[in-house]
Amino acid sequence: MRKSKEDTQITKKKILKSAFDCFFERGYAESSLTVIAENAGVTRGAIYWHFKDKNELYREVVKITLDKADVVKYAYSLPENLSYKERMVSLFLFAQDNRHVDFVYKAINLSSAYKEFDDLFEMIRLNKINLFRYFVEETRMHIRAQKIRDVMKPEFYASDLYLIFEGLFLTRNVPVGVTCDQAHIRDYIYLVLKDL
Repeated sequence: MRKSKEDTQITKKKILKSAFDCFFERGYAESSLTVIAENAGVTRGAIYWHFKDKNELYREVVKITLDKADVVKYAYSLPENLSYKERMVSLFLFAQDNRHVDFVYKAINLSSAYKEFDDLFEMIRLNKINLFRYFVEETRMHIRAQKIRDVMKPEFYASDLYLIFEGLFLTRNVPVGVTCDQAHIRDYIYLVLKDL
């Protein structure tokens, strides 16, 4: 019996979900198409129907995950009446314990190590640049709107925010004694932005 277009899309979604889980939990090298197929409840042939090989499947998972982990996209969905500082806190909390954001960090390591994933590394790099630019622009607009004088350039505050944001992943995955619960994250941000 021939599958409908809808059935084909359902199968593809199952494969992508299973691949995300497998790549996230096992890593790229330890993830096999056989395990991905078993976890999705499909055959390996079904995977090959949609994807040429494991590299193409991984590439698609990273692209989808980048969209789901897009912090700037999330920022634009926040209520407009949220204060600047609370907007920043919301972004950090969005990223905390977010499997999609964590997956992107894992993808950075893999894509930087393998030449065949240079395109993915560049996509992630541009995503990170976009986040930094968002911090700069939001800070600049806040300083102007509040008519704040005698403060550092927006790029300095944005750099601090960006470095804390990126450091959260490391401190969650490489325990060094830095506390990263919601209250501490809020305190870190407010400390960086105390002059604003």
